[in-house]
Amino acid sequence: MTTSPRIVIVEDEMIIALDLQTRLQRLGCTVLATATSGEEAIRIVAASQPDLIFMDIGLSGQLDGIDTAAHIHAQAAIPIVFLSAYTDPSTRTRMAPIMPSSLIVKPFADTELREALRLLPGG
Repeated sequence: MTTSPRIVIVEDEMIIALDLQTRLQRLGCTVLATATSGEEAIRIVAASQPDLIFMDIGLSGQLDGIDTAAHIHAQAAIPIVFLSAYTDPSTRTRMAPIMPSSLIVKPFADTELREALRLLPGG
C-alpha cells in the first residue's frame, strides 16, 4: 500500500488503546480515531471509512465488539482485527461470519500487529 493505512481503534481500556495507537503509528499507520463503545465506533466508521479496524471483543455498553463488527460489516466491507484476552470456541464461532477478519490475543507483540496489517488490500 503506497499510502499510510487508515485505522480506527475500538477499545474501552484507554491504556490499551493508547499503546495500540502508538505501536500502529510506529508501523506507519494513521490512526483516525479511537472509539470506546460499539455505538461510537459505528458512527466513527461511517464518517471516516477506514482501511482497517482494530476491535476489542469485550466492549462495555449494549454492543460487544462482535455485534459492533457485524453491524459495520453490514454497511461496509472493512477488514476487522479482533482483540481479546479470550479465545473460547463460542467467541470464534460468533466471529466466523465477519470476513475478512483475524484475532489477536492480548497481550500482543508488534509482530502480530504487522501480520494483522496483511488484511489490508495489497498487504
